[in-house]
Amino acid sequence: MEIVRRSEVKGALIIGAVTVIIVGVALILATLSSLRRQRELVGDHLYLTAWSLHHAVAGSIRPVRGEGHGQTMLEFRPDAREYFQELEQGGVVVFVGVFDDTEPRLFHAADGVEISEPELPHHIHKGLQQDGEWSGVLPLGGLSVYVFGRSMGPTRPDRGPENMGPQDDRPSFQEPRPELYLVVGMDISGHMELYRQFRRNAVLQVIFILGTVIFIWILAIGLMKRLGSARQAASLSRFQSTLLDNLPDGLLTMNARGEILSANPSAHRILKVAPGTLVGGGLKHLPKKVSLSLAQGGAHMAEGDWQQVEYAGLRLEVLAVPLRDGQGGVDSRLILIRDRTEIRELEENLGEAEKLAAMGAMAAGVAHEIRNPLSALRGFAQYFSKKFAGRSPEETYARTMVQEADRLNRVVADMLFLAKPKPLAPELVDLAPLAGEVEQLLGQDIVGSGVALDTDFQAALARADRDALKQALINLVINSIHALVETESHSGQARAEAGSEPELTVSRKAAPGARIVISSRRAEQGLSGVWVAVTDNGPGMGPEAKEQAFEPFYTGRPQGTGLGLSIVYTIMRDHKGKAQIDSIPGQGTSVRLFFPESSGRSESADSPGPSATESSSEAQEEGA
Repeated sequence: MEIVRRSEVKGALIIGAVTVIIVGVALILATLSSLRRQRELVGDHLYLTAWSLHHAVAGSIRPVRGEGHGQTMLEFRPDAREYFQELEQGGVVVFVGVFDDTEPRLFHAADGVEISEPELPHHIHKGLQQDGEWSGVLPLGGLSVYVFGRSMGPTRPDRGPENMGPQDDRPSFQEPRPELYLVVGMDISGHMELYRQFRRNAVLQVIFILGTVIFIWILAIGLMKRLGSARQAASLSRFQSTLLDNLPDGLLTMNARGEILSANPSAHRILKVAPGTLVGGGLKHLPKKVSLSLAQGGAHMAEGDWQQVEYAGLRLEVLAVPLRDGQGGVDSRLILIRDRTEIRELEENLGEAEKLAAMGAMAAGVAHEIRNPLSALRGFAQYFSKKFAGRSPEETYARTMVQEADRLNRVVADMLFLAKPKPLAPELVDLAPLAGEVEQLLGQDIVGSGVALDTDFQAALARADRDALKQALINLVINSIHALVETESHSGQARAEAGSEPELTVSRKAAPGARIVISSRRAEQGLSGVWVAVTDNGPGMGPEAKEQAFEPFYTGRPQGTGLGLSIVYTIMRDHKGKAQIDSIPGQGTSVRLFFPESSGRSESADSPGPSATESSSEAQEEGA
């Protein structure tokens, strides 16, 4: 997974490369400039030295009369020879010569320097003629010689060069006056060696600095890559931590000794334990059913099978995946725990919906065929009831026929309601007046059974269809009355529809203290809505009855139709709410209805999970 973008590293590489190039170019240019300046300094030094030597030599030359007619000879003064010897011994002077336009007039070479025919090269002679001065480097006898030449002026017949020394009394000679040039040659091998050494040191310095810069750049790139890798690792670690912390499924890691090494928040939430209590513990710190599943099903779970576990009203799936080390051995296990309660409820609700659809198709097909002859039978039964009034047992038989025809008609009506419920019109319903209407409708039955009906509305309003909510409360109150009456046989069946009078005939009254409470409260734990409950202190329900209570035609009473709670379930399904039964055997039953504030998808229930003395059965249908 790419966390740090490569463009950052690429940009750093480009910046570093450009920096190295700029530093390198700057160093090269600075070195070239320094070498050029050094060469200029060497040239200036040589020029000054040669110029000084030239003036010293020029002052040491004197003219002498030659043997031929009109010819003037030149020679060095006696006191200059010692000076020349010192210069020669110091390796400074290679040669000294005076040249005219045709030939050398005076020439002296240092010991060890062989010059067979001294003459001025043409380009030097031309330069002296044009500029009166020339300087430069010439190879001579394997040496690098700096040559400096300058005009001495024309030769005077009586004195030689006219700019030489003071005049004497010797007679002048009448001869041509050619231009004379004094040329001095100096050995600059030492200077050139020093310059080459300086140049070599400068080049080595540039190479060293460039190498150091490149090395530092490489180290910086390596450091940046390490920092980038560290940032990437930190980002990946944060991403993984965030991912695991927000994973909806529980995740545990457990070593070979059974110690829990890590646990995400969802694991604590699903297992209903306090945050941070799982890490460091073992199987014994897990809920009993989960630990038993891990201990007993380990062999199967290692193959990747999901184990089904029911815990705290939840339906969990547990999977253990072996984590192998580099040698292929299993040193720890990754344990996944996911809550499949809602999915299982959806599956069960789908089954219920399929059953209701099948029943609805059947009811729609036979309702018309049953109701027409049933109406005729009821009409004849009423006729005979009036005709045989006061005659026994004929009148009793006729009334029984009317009652049974009415009961059968209500069964058909209930079946049609389940098959095709009427559309709902949710609104804010004031619960207290609605409970008063229910009590008024069932008043005769409540008084006749000796049951007390109380209310406790902590939430005054609920968003629901008023008629549907009234129908649900009537069905639940009737079921509670039946549960509280101390008899197992009933001579009638209660059924109430909105706007119709319910019927309930009880052979015996309920026990003293029998009580039914209609209550409400606001939802908690993130839910938005109202819970409406009908609670009694009757005998309660067994596990089998709770599991099948909402199924159509399931009843525990001989004369029951098994459609009352199914209608309640259908009403709550259409409200996109929840119907839940909480029952403790011997302590009573509470049927709770959750009405969401909006018609959207409802959340999971906020009721606590069952304990050793409490169990719950839930049924929920969510809208598509």
